[in-house]
Amino acid sequence: MSQNKGFSYTFRKYPLFRAFLIVLFTALIVTATAIILHQTKKLPVIDGLNPPVSESGELVTITGSHFGTMRSDSYVELGGNRLVSSAYSTWTDEKIQLIIPFNTNDGLLYIITPNGRSNPVVFTCRTTIPVPVKPDAETLLPVITTMNVNQAAVGNTITITGNHFGTLRNGSHVWFSAASDNDKDTSVIACSEADNDYLFWSDQEIQIRVPDGAASGYLWIETAKGLSNKLPFTITTPAGSKQYRDERIYLLELNADISNVVSSEQGMITMYTPYPPVNSWQRISQMTSSSPEPIIENYLNTAVYQIPVKNGLTQKTAVKSVFKVHVWTVETTVTNKNAKQGTDSSSYYAAYLRPDSIVPSDDASVVELAESIVKKEKAPYNKAKLIYDYLTKEIMLLGGNRSAESSVLDVINTKEADSYDLAILFAALCRSQGIPAIPVAGVLVRNDLSTENHWWNEFYLDSVGWIPVDLGIASGKAPDIAQIADEPKSWYFGNLDSQHIAFSHGYNAIKSAQQSGKKVYRPKTFALQSVWEEASEETTSYSSYWSPVIIQGVY
Repeated sequence: MSQNKGFSYTFRKYPLFRAFLIVLFTALIVTATAIILHQTKKLPVIDGLNPPVSESGELVTITGSHFGTMRSDSYVELGGNRLVSSAYSTWTDEKIQLIIPFNTNDGLLYIITPNGRSNPVVFTCRTTIPVPVKPDAETLLPVITTMNVNQAAVGNTITITGNHFGTLRNGSHVWFSAASDNDKDTSVIACSEADNDYLFWSDQEIQIRVPDGAASGYLWIETAKGLSNKLPFTITTPAGSKQYRDERIYLLELNADISNVVSSEQGMITMYTPYPPVNSWQRISQMTSSSPEPIIENYLNTAVYQIPVKNGLTQKTAVKSVFKVHVWTVETTVTNKNAKQGTDSSSYYAAYLRPDSIVPSDDASVVELAESIVKKEKAPYNKAKLIYDYLTKEIMLLGGNRSAESSVLDVINTKEADSYDLAILFAALCRSQGIPAIPVAGVLVRNDLSTENHWWNEFYLDSVGWIPVDLGIASGKAPDIAQIADEPKSWYFGNLDSQHIAFSHGYNAIKSAQQSGKKVYRPKTFALQSVWEEASEETTSYSSYWSPVIIQGVY
């Protein structure tokens, strides 16, 4: 019997043989198909990462190919962690854009799709870049050898030379004696980053501006290795000076809670708790306790909390922050009211000369009103006083606050305003006249230690510093505080009592952590900041409540 006839006979005679052949044939087809698919499927390929160095909250673009036209089950893995869906803003076959989450460190970045894992690229976090420094043979304290001048006015530039200052400033400071009515350790003040006081820093040379609030006494440097020698330094007062007295130490508490969460999956709510800023009359601000711990204690004068939430969360999740704040009464004496503004003010305080999200200093009605008030006056102090006098005389202070949706520009026509309107309008009128000015938001502490939200101003005068102005109290607002002067209208131009606590010094434009999702802005509250809360896109709704500021004690 031939082989063909034998195979045919076996195939027809035995069913098991036929089944075996069918299974074998099917397996061969499946194997061939898998080999073909494996050879033809396209793994994702990363060509570039822009920018190659970034940090939390920044937008990063990944370019390449075969990412897929939709994200679906695909994702980006960074440092071994899968990025949640709220991080992505764009996903196409050749480009992915995403926001780097908080607390992200260096690591390898991959794209994972159903076809597989891409090639890795290195992601570098800007805040973790190591800086090479010369190793010290021993721990050496900073030493000041010379200064180009030993006397200067507030805002003037001085150069300090010496050794062991550090190649980068990092957390180092230049300290001055501060004006005060006591000799406590708190009668000191450091140069301010907010005022652009640090101009240049190297291991052997530092250039700074004399900080607002400095007084004649001493100057010294503090680095991580310790304090330098102290050199005598005199503060000159060609245009005027400020005195500080009646120091009060407040222990205050901020509370916020979240409940009634509706979310498609595990979500995240980010809370930005205002952190009291440091300035010449509020010199010390410290967080003493917090629940839970913030992921960033002080980011742009906010404590940042991230709260994981899930659908159906009805029980309140609370965020509590406690701060210790030292506040002084400040009194200003201007001896040269005709002093002109120098070029440094326009340069260092350019942000306080431009319009922003809440100060419409470029509006035609604001500019026209300011020009009609100051007329031919050129001196910044005199122009600010004319604007102050106009607002306290021509604008009627309302008994309560106007709605949050109302426009400050309405006040120009209605001649009716609350304290918030007066602060914003004063800042706008001053800026339109080239005077650096800011609205300040915070609370007034009543005699019974209850608080109420309040808004006031500061404007900058060369060689004097930031000068406080409270139009609300000057116009008739009479909170129950012990320090209100007998003649508030005259006293609250240039002076401020120590029952004012600031939570924002100007408008605080916070960089958003989420490009998509819900953002909450709280107008006419005790801080002027662009974002208070952010919810990831999975969280469709929730409830939040911020309690009034609580004063735990005064010392």
